[in-house]
Amino acid sequence: MIILISILAILIIYIIFFQYKKWLKFPTLRAIISIDDEDNYVIKYEVLRPELLEAESTKLVLHFISKILNVCSNKKELQSINIFLKLIEKEGIETALNEINIIASEGTLSSSKKITATLRYVNILRRGILCKIPNIYYADNGLLFNSMFSLLKVTYHKLSQDQKEILEDSIKYMARKYEAGINPKSFKTMISLPNEALLESF
Repeated sequence: MIILISILAILIIYIIFFQYKKWLKFPTLRAIISIDDEDNYVIKYEVLRPELLEAESTKLVLHFISKILNVCSNKKELQSINIFLKLIEKEGIETALNEINIIASEGTLSSSKKITATLRYVNILRRGILCKIPNIYYADNGLLFNSMFSLLKVTYHKLSQDQKEILEDSIKYMARKYEAGINPKSFKTMISLPNEALLESF
């Protein structure tokens, strides 16, 4: 009986994973997060569906945060991410960004140290994300947190005031969910929480 349940669980995960891949047919926005020789971060945006609104930038940040928490395995780095999210929850994005001295700007940089994050259309209410993350980012070096911080910082300062408020409310919602015990390592959480947070912000 236990073996049968295990097989069914694996089958369900398999179906969900490949159905998710199937859904992600239409890329809308891509961010390439690179690191220069002085450990500064450079963000390049590629708008893949120009007819979509700036809200895609907000969605990209939310899904990227969820993805980083899902893949990050270093306890120290996870702790830094959670502390940062709690700071946003209590003080807001502007204050949280000013607390950390990481230089990040928009531009183009040719670098082997880069993460590519692509937001993809699922349906009118849902998005998903696909990321290419080099192995070096999984070491104990803070690169995942720094990349997440940099994308948030650069994107936040590009947004209209309305979108800034939506982004902040959505991150606060996610932070509360993580603090309440929702599992960021769950594939389902990684997919659904950013979409849920965005809907709750309206």
